[in-house]
Amino acid sequence: MKKLDTVLSPATGKPMRIVHELREVTFRKETFRYVATFWQCPDSGEEFTEGWMDEVSLSQVYNQYRAKYGIPFTDEIRRIREDYGLSAAKMSVIMGFGDNQYRLYENGEMPSLSNGRILRSVISNPETFRSFVEASREQLSQKDCSALDSAIDAKSKECNCNRTIRELIFGTRERSSRNGYAPMNLERLQSVMSYMIENADALSVSKMNIILFYLDMYSYRERGIAITGLSYMAVPNGPRPEHWSRAFCLMDGIEMEMTCHPDGTEEIELKSTAPYNPELFSDMEKECMRAIAQKFRNITPSALSELSRSDSVWKNAFSNHLPIDFTDALLKG
Repeated sequence: MKKLDTVLSPATGKPMRIVHELREVTFRKETFRYVATFWQCPDSGEEFTEGWMDEVSLSQVYNQYRAKYGIPFTDEIRRIREDYGLSAAKMSVIMGFGDNQYRLYENGEMPSLSNGRILRSVISNPETFRSFVEASREQLSQKDCSALDSAIDAKSKECNCNRTIRELIFGTRERSSRNGYAPMNLERLQSVMSYMIENADALSVSKMNIILFYLDMYSYRERGIAITGLSYMAVPNGPRPEHWSRAFCLMDGIEMEMTCHPDGTEEIELKSTAPYNPELFSDMEKECMRAIAQKFRNITPSALSELSRSDSVWKNAFSNHLPIDFTDALLKG
């Protein structure tokens, strides 16, 4: 995780300030805008970066390129292979890639446009993947083929069942700066909510709305990518997911209950009936969740609402009647 302790200039030995600046870079003969983060010496004007700063800058550019050309993200490439129970080597055989190419894509190498679109079609449609398996049967064992037939059948059924709910909760847009380029995955979202209910006292709907917002913005600043896949609006009482009511009432494992307090006020509270699954998240994602839960655990919903309305990201979107864009999280720093 990034460290914002005082950093001294190698040139003068004086404390440097952290700067967030909108810049442009050329990648594959195209120009992309991104927010550069760096330390700047107050006297010499020299700029210095740390590893996490460079990674976030690169992530912004790669995310835009993937979104523009429909190239799958690394988590999608890894997940589809795991869903079918295949090694990266066997996946390369089925897809007709080089021996180690699929593993390289999982590790972040950018696919060519043609390979990227092939991967997108396979990820989007299990029946397309079935056609690749059929063409590779001579290179696979009978056991592998039988297991894949069953896995593809299950995946087709799952896609048909989840597609409508997924669109109701996340909307129909693809991964973009509106949702922090995060995976739009129902199981992950449920698990995040269960974690926050248990660890951040996020029992009220109003508190959960804002905690999810801060979690995604914090993750985007740290990693260049959000966690939940939700998009957010700036409303008078603070930020909230664009389809917040659907996210809670349609989510398996999350229940909404109306609670009446002793003073006569009523509030919608959330209950979790499904456990948090840490296997769905990377170590950095889990650290982001832990940090946000710890920070907001003892704050009331009304105090959290007031805090969020002082946030420059909310202010910019609310004053300009715009949806919240994750780029603002980086410019804020």
